[in-house]
Amino acid sequence: MTPHDLLANFEVLAEAPHGIQRLRELVLELAVRGKLVEQDPADEPAIVLLKRIKVEKTRLVTTGEVRQSKPLPAISASNAPYKAPLGWVWSRLGNLLLMDWGGGTPSMSVSRYWDGAIPWASVKDVGKQKYINDTIDHISEEGVANSSTNLIPPNSVLVCVRMGLGKVSINTRTIAINQDIRALIMYSEVSIDFLYNYFKIAKIEGSGMTVKGIKREDLLALPICLPPKAEQFRIVARVDELMALLDRLEAKRNEREASRTAARDSALAALRDAPTQEDVEVAWPRLQERFEELFTTPEDIAPLRQAILSLAVRGRLVKQSAEDQPARNLLQRREKKLSSVEEPWGLPNGWCWTTLSLLGNWVGGGTPSKSNVEYWTGKIPWVSPKDMKMDMIQDSLDHISGEAVRSSAVKRIPAGSMLMVVRGMILAHTFPVGLTTVEVTINQDMKALVPFNHEISDFLLFLLKSSAGRVLKLVERSTHGTCKLRFEHLANMPIPFPPMPEQFKILKKTASMLSLCNHLELTLGSIKSNQCSFADVAVHHLDV
Repeated sequence: MTPHDLLANFEVLAEAPHGIQRLRELVLELAVRGKLVEQDPADEPAIVLLKRIKVEKTRLVTTGEVRQSKPLPAISASNAPYKAPLGWVWSRLGNLLLMDWGGGTPSMSVSRYWDGAIPWASVKDVGKQKYINDTIDHISEEGVANSSTNLIPPNSVLVCVRMGLGKVSINTRTIAINQDIRALIMYSEVSIDFLYNYFKIAKIEGSGMTVKGIKREDLLALPICLPPKAEQFRIVARVDELMALLDRLEAKRNEREASRTAARDSALAALRDAPTQEDVEVAWPRLQERFEELFTTPEDIAPLRQAILSLAVRGRLVKQSAEDQPARNLLQRREKKLSSVEEPWGLPNGWCWTTLSLLGNWVGGGTPSKSNVEYWTGKIPWVSPKDMKMDMIQDSLDHISGEAVRSSAVKRIPAGSMLMVVRGMILAHTFPVGLTTVEVTINQDMKALVPFNHEISDFLLFLLKSSAGRVLKLVERSTHGTCKLRFEHLANMPIPFPPMPEQFKILKKTASMLSLCNHLELTLGSIKSNQCSFADVAVHHLDV
């Protein structure tokens, strides 16, 4: 693919994930390599510019207007990063500078040095926009006089040499700078806009253990391929034109995305807020008809899944049957306690509110002594949070012996029990829960709930996964940031519970709908991957 082909496919590449950003970088890459505009043999070669700069620098040194700089090593054809285009010449950044200035920070303890009329640029001001007309902080003339900062004339290229290494802007008025910035003042033979574009794409490597920075001598020694002066202006004009086009494409895409998001949210709300099962039966097909329009990335599927789960736990996915034995009858031995359970929302006939504690018995965990090797040579799975990555827990990374169980606080937990993480940083965003299919033990960061009836195990897993958002709201953080679920809050959280036959119907219906979500997510993932591959191939095979 040639640069011409790339530009002809701008709009297609812009639609790829991160396509706009990739194209911005590529435009700049083409610009500084001489591939964005054609070379004109009639242009005065850049080598002539360098000669004039050298003559002018000699004059300024002789008159004492600038200091004599240390000679920089030449760049030969053999060690140049790439072949210079027609009329271009390799040089060092320092050879193109009239002068360069560093900065400083007035004493923070002297209030009169601050809040003056002089803009004072720091890393937080540079790189946000191409041009800097004002800054967040300001200093006074006295602050300038009593610090190592300098007043930088307009139209200087400001480069971060520490902290935000490589960030660049151009100042449009006289400003002061701090010590993390270097101001580059160019000879008139060099376009500051071309140099700005150079720094936008330059990969500046810094040094330092904690904060990376580049030394002045290394900054001045950076190699730069300089075009003829006339071509510099043509390049800058073309870059501005293409960047403006990308701005328009990005604005249109954002507008389309906002409109699509609003339409998707509205359609999902119509599904999620459907008052009855009959209304869901109408809303779901309507939503399916608009899948291609409303869901365009794998990330879009998460709210669809959540809407389905919300409908399921509210009894709106399947029809209730008057012949089903009410859920309260299944929990009749706990009926006195049921009367005190909070009711977050209304439930269909036959359902009842319960709590996890009323659905089974809790078992805690522990860790056998690590110093006793015999405790850790058995075959009994010892489940910890690192094993909680699947719905069905069949094994664990660590295993313990029967002696470890007998000699510690660890308990055997039967198959069909719910395992859940109740302590750990993962609770900051995820509630890991799973159904064990074999007898296991667990560590102290987990709890197990052994259902009073093994037939409710599958639905209980579904309820816990569907209630993850509610559970995460119960998570507490210590002053050190550790996350934990207080047992009594989790154990007494209200849980909607349907009749047994309806549980099986809900699981079947939900599985069917979530399977469709999974298929859609995979399809969108494939489309996204193909878009990325197309962009990667286009860029990789670009003749730069």
